[in-house]
Amino acid sequence: MGKVRGVTLIEVLFAIALVAVAVLALVGLNVTGLKQMAQGRNQVAAQDMAERVLDATKEVGFALIPDTGTFDGRLPTPPPAVGGFPPRPYPGQTINGEECRVWVSVSKVDTHLKNVEVRVYFGQRWVSLGRSYSN
Repeated sequence: MGKVRGVTLIEVLFAIALVAVAVLALVGLNVTGLKQMAQGRNQVAAQDMAERVLDATKEVGFALIPDTGTFDGRLPTPPPAVGGFPPRPYPGQTINGEECRVWVSVSKVDTHLKNVEVRVYFGQRWVSLGRSYSN
């Protein structure tokens, strides 16, 4: 009969350690993916919020949009809306459990054209959209 060779304890421990490292790497990738998915969801929600402000601005009408001004919903006491501008959801709202604040800036290009920029801040990030309105 020949000599029977088995697996040593060191070889078994090395194999277990190798499998553990591979599993931990996969778990880490999964956690990172979930975080990025949540951030993407919040970014899409913030962009939707900015779109709603711009759409509501169109409904307010050109005459009620001020010629210039900045409305910062991040301030402890944000400037109030005047004559329906900026429209809701200014100064902000909670989306997906995160506080989102709206910043609106208006600049007059000429007598018949005004630019409106809307930023929605969420956490340390923000999205920005702009639109021009004419009468």
